[in-house]
Amino acid sequence: MAKFSKIWNTFATGEISPARHGRTDLEEQYQNALYRCENFIVSSKGGLNKRSGTRYIKDITSSIFTTADDVRIIPFVFSKEESYAVIIGATTEGRTTAARPVATEVLLGDRNTCVIINTSDTAAAVTIDTPTYRAASPYTILVNTSNGIKESTEADANEHGIAEEYTAAELKELQYTQINDVLVIVHKNHPPLFLVRTDTNEFIEYSHRDFAAIPNDSSFTNTGALNAPGTVLATWAAQWALGVPFRDVVYDSENQPQFCIDLTSVSIDNLRDIYISNAAVWGGFTEKHIGSIFRATYTNGGGPNTGVVVIGDVTDENNARAYVIKGFDPANHQTLPATPPTNFADSWQEAAWSDARGWPRTVAFHENRLFYGGNTSEPDTVWASQSGDIAQMTPSSDYADVALTASASDPFSNGISSNESNAIQWINSQKTLVIGTLGREYLAEIVEGTSTSSLSLSPQTARGSSYLQAKAVDNTLIFVERSNRQLREFVFNFNEDNYRSEDISFLADHMVSEVGWKEKTANTSFKYPRITELTLLTSPENILFCLNNNKGLFGVTRDRSLNVLAFHRHLIGGTNSQVWSIGGIPNPNQGAGDDLWIIVSRTINSATKYYVEKIDRDFLSPVAYNADDAFSIANNDIEAEEVNIDMYFVDSAVEKMGSVSGGAITKFTSFNNLSHLEGQTIKVIGDGFYLGELTVASGAVTLPVSCEYAIGGLSYTARMITLPLEAGSQIGSAQIKDKQIDEIMLRLYNSAGCKFGRVSLDDEDVNGENISIVEPQVEDLVEINFQDGSTPLDHPMVLYTGDKDEFFIAHIDKNAMMSVESDYPFPLRIAALVVSGETHD
Repeated sequence: MAKFSKIWNTFATGEISPARHGRTDLEEQYQNALYRCENFIVSSKGGLNKRSGTRYIKDITSSIFTTADDVRIIPFVFSKEESYAVIIGATTEGRTTAARPVATEVLLGDRNTCVIINTSDTAAAVTIDTPTYRAASPYTILVNTSNGIKESTEADANEHGIAEEYTAAELKELQYTQINDVLVIVHKNHPPLFLVRTDTNEFIEYSHRDFAAIPNDSSFTNTGALNAPGTVLATWAAQWALGVPFRDVVYDSENQPQFCIDLTSVSIDNLRDIYISNAAVWGGFTEKHIGSIFRATYTNGGGPNTGVVVIGDVTDENNARAYVIKGFDPANHQTLPATPPTNFADSWQEAAWSDARGWPRTVAFHENRLFYGGNTSEPDTVWASQSGDIAQMTPSSDYADVALTASASDPFSNGISSNESNAIQWINSQKTLVIGTLGREYLAEIVEGTSTSSLSLSPQTARGSSYLQAKAVDNTLIFVERSNRQLREFVFNFNEDNYRSEDISFLADHMVSEVGWKEKTANTSFKYPRITELTLLTSPENILFCLNNNKGLFGVTRDRSLNVLAFHRHLIGGTNSQVWSIGGIPNPNQGAGDDLWIIVSRTINSATKYYVEKIDRDFLSPVAYNADDAFSIANNDIEAEEVNIDMYFVDSAVEKMGSVSGGAITKFTSFNNLSHLEGQTIKVIGDGFYLGELTVASGAVTLPVSCEYAIGGLSYTARMITLPLEAGSQIGSAQIKDKQIDEIMLRLYNSAGCKFGRVSLDDEDVNGENISIVEPQVEDLVEINFQDGSTPLDHPMVLYTGDKDEFFIAHIDKNAMMSVESDYPFPLRIAALVVSGETHD
């Protein structure tokens, strides 16, 4: 019989998979690992911190989820002081291309609802304006003639329709980048969407599809000469056409497709007839070409002449009708139909991006250019914008009727030469451009020549990526492998003088599949597990949060310099709670870190509700509370977090402070801003005292005592469970030996309210399905006393810093596992854990 004393002074491995519980040979990782790390965040600096509760922000049940079946949060960070949560709801049907005989109907149909929240002033009205040429249906839009912008007149100024119609599956695949006050959102099935901040709480958004839909308006019709567009139309169309790259048609000399246009056959909707031969070679017109751009160059008429058209209607695979948006010389006319046509363009090109050819899959801003990656027709092509002009994707010289000098700053495109044509899955800007494809990962450097630029690509690793945006963590990239279940870290290895894509989830690969099992309801089918979203919080430390398709949330604390790679799971409080989307956004308060914004659903009064909530910074060091402090808080003389009345350790939490009048705070007993938790039992802290559990009725609870300040919300439990103990054996491993824990010591910092107990393991089926997991059972829970006899009874909770020594209820088993947990609305920070006992050799 040998005695042991085991200390956890860091939890740097976090929770690990049951399939890795035998890896005691990984001594450092095993000794710093946990069986369960639930609603605790592993600090890279050491210790475990109970996560802060979620703060209730907004109910989006009626605004987004009336017609949507999923949602996505995208951060918009203009500055540390001014940030926004852009929330987009999915359409139930998505955009269809049927019954679109003319381009004016491109925009008809369902749109996504978009809600933008100013994170520093969540009640502020944030407007999204749209270009004047967008069709109004199905939203009520008024035209402001003074500024040429359409302004929404919907009831809720924060809720708007946006141009694109993303389905639920597509929302999870959205990729984005931000350049100063411009947010660019892309998806392989949709044109790029631009959300531009024009002032505080004011945005304008537009899509490439806006320009493809030319309305029947007198200011936009082809007036004047038959070969040229109207003046207004020409102004915006000529600039817009520069925003689309073009693709070359590959053909042999005997089967060259020929382009010709009839400039005299004008229909009532001002469309011109177009003919392109050899449809089998170039693919031919389809209905999806409505809105596509073509350009053609002729040498007739005394010199080169390049005209541009946008397709408005399709007749068959060889014939279409189009609007002229850059004029052709009359000498280039061809009367159609003609058998065969004779006046062909010397060269022509089709836009690389369209419904027919696909839209950019990925986007990144790098070295003053906007880079797009891959589409359906050219999955392994990268397109780069003009240097210094993110909107220009085609060199101006391509449209000029006179010779212009090409420049190295011009837009360019570059394919990836490989033995496989693998779709580009993400692009990320580091010291060089990093490109992840379905098959491998590349580094790409811009090479500038005298008149052109290109990318020099070098393959690095061959793991392959899923269609999810990679996240930069310090000087590395973390991406999801193409299996959608593993996280890999793209990092330079000095020993090998090359990059590696290291599997950082091999010790915790259960997270993506297990988190969400226990939380799903009996009538919700289990989905084959995969990661659907990633978001990164960098302050005060790096935490990558992940969401899976079973709406389970988990995090990864990562710090390579401190050798910390720790996984932790998070269950949000409430009945049937599920997390739908996540986004990391800086907290606007001075000295604060990043917040995790979430969309969460839960059952409230027998109905499913969808709320915007956020998990913000940890509870700061408290000071003693008194009435003077409270008055100072109300007058913003000191931060509320400096006193221990402001403890957000309940979910969907709200606060209430009494009104200030004549130097005094009016106390209250009616805590009445809780309508979002109607019928729920909540936990309440008032003036630093725990007031117990109360049930919300008519949007309020009645406090048992009068308070100046109160916080209320749903309870959640933070729980850590140790692994089967490897300690004390004098002969080989202790895993097979009986062990007994006699005593524990918790080293705490600014903590209150926790319990400890022993743990046994039992198999359990999930909702009667054939999904069997080993579920730990916590037994013999013992409450730790935090009452200080020297503290007056009328003084609020004093948080404890120091050691708590406790005797363990005697029990002998082979695992010797224990749990520390807290369901109180108080902080719990475990700096170290020590257990002592005996191993029976």
